[in-house]
Amino acid sequence: MIGQLSNPASLKQIVMTTQTRDTIALFAIGSAAILAVFYADVDLGELFLSLLRRF
Repeated sequence: MIGQLSNPASLKQIVMTTQTRDTIALFAIGSAAILAVFYADVDLGELFLSLLRRF
């Protein structure tokens, strides 16, 4: 029983549907568009560096 649980071949594979993939892609495209509009006058490289400095 323990050997079956530690065997990766016995684990059920998670399958992403086409609808889920498309939803994630649309969300990413929409998020990038919103950032481009809100921060059009800001240098995006400088914005990224400021975010990195916070952490």
